[in-house]
Amino acid sequence: MANHNLNFTEMEFSTDAIIIIVLLLQLVVAIVLIQISIKRLEKKIEIHDSASIIKYQREQMENRIYDATEKLMADTIHFADTNHLLLDASTSNSLEVKREVPNYSYFSDLGIMPPDFDVKDKTILCLMPFNNKYNTLYSTIKHSCSYCGYECQRTDDEKLENNVNLRRYIITRIIQAQAVVAVLDGRNPNVMYEIGIAHAIGKLVILLVKREKSSDLPENLKGNRLLIYRDEDNLYSQLTTTLTSVKYA
Repeated sequence: MANHNLNFTEMEFSTDAIIIIVLLLQLVVAIVLIQISIKRLEKKIEIHDSASIIKYQREQMENRIYDATEKLMADTIHFADTNHLLLDASTSNSLEVKREVPNYSYFSDLGIMPPDFDVKDKTILCLMPFNNKYNTLYSTIKHSCSYCGYECQRTDDEKLENNVNLRRYIITRIIQAQAVVAVLDGRNPNVMYEIGIAHAIGKLVILLVKREKSSDLPENLKGNRLLIYRDEDNLYSQLTTTLTSVKYA
């Protein structure tokens, strides 16, 4: 009888041991899975931090470039010398002389034709440097446009596919916009290039520049629709007044 009780106790002890071992194994597996998850998360954070660091460094470099550009191009001669447009040698007819004025070969080479695009009513395209230092300025412009019933966007508001032709996309957006607001602060060459295209196709173009940067503007821009502002509040007031007075043919 005693032997029977002893065997039963040993069996019970063995069952408890198995349960404990199983629980320990589950705990070990759980710890391993948690460690794997932590490593994956750390890797994602590291990648994210690296991207953030690169973005920050890029913005700092851009800021230095903008500051240096403003000093280097402090007069019209330096500006003209720095911003010559490069010839596009990628197409066989880039140097071809055209007798017709105007002609749309520049657009047709990109696969677009201005007359084929419908202009979107009450839309404004804002041309400006894509840099965080101008975010407050862009918000002011958007707020002013919205108050006057216009939808204002930048070309970087929409996420694009990697293989998109950026130049074709930007020019198409310029063609489709009812008007263009362009920021001259920073003297970004891309902005200047896009302003020229907007003028060439007859868009209403409103130029903005901060007061302390207005004295050294190129002469060929001083005669255009130019708003010289002191600060964001002053810009909002001037731009709102200008947009309110826009007339339609």
